[in-house]
Amino acid sequence: MSRLLTLKITLEHSYPEIWRELEVDGRIRLSCFHELIQIAMGWENCHLHLFKKNKDLYMPYGDLLIELNAIDEDYFSIFDLLPRKGCKAVYEYDFGDSWIHLIEVTASRKITGALQAPKLLAGKGACPPEDSGGIYRYCDLLPLLDQPDHEDYEQVEWCLGEDFDPTAFDRKAVRGFLSKYAKEQKLPERDEDEGS
Repeated sequence: MSRLLTLKITLEHSYPEIWRELEVDGRIRLSCFHELIQIAMGWENCHLHLFKKNKDLYMPYGDLLIELNAIDEDYFSIFDLLPRKGCKAVYEYDFGDSWIHLIEVTASRKITGALQAPKLLAGKGACPPEDSGGIYRYCDLLPLLDQPDHEDYEQVEWCLGEDFDPTAFDRKAVRGFLSKYAKEQKLPERDEDEGS
């Protein structure tokens, strides 16, 4: 028996707010959960990451894990980190830009049988572009998107691109990417209406 967890993942200090809500099997390893967050948020998985719960750090095995006295994420599941409704943890992506995501369990129910495929329930806001300088730089540049004559507009073009829409969120595309990931991992298909 396991638990199906509803998790809200919010990019901290984002305005307008950027968040995703996923339903995931608690047995999924943290290393796989990292990949699910990347897909759901819209990151490109090209930087380091870690999970933090209280004072414990969980990350991929390597020199930095040893240096930070962290724990190998491959040996722990989502349920190990977030066992019940109300539990919270942090996911940090890109230690240079330091994108901090708060993960909170908003619901939990018992399930039996095979490992369940992840499901996107909802979301809001576009993921900031990779290497755009962190949340504060990103938020500072947003008001300049419709000011092409501003002296700092070149920074907007370089960091965000001319056609960037901070409100865009393509739910159908994310669901498609999650479905593809589930097939690659040989997880059973889930009906889109199931659990909604």
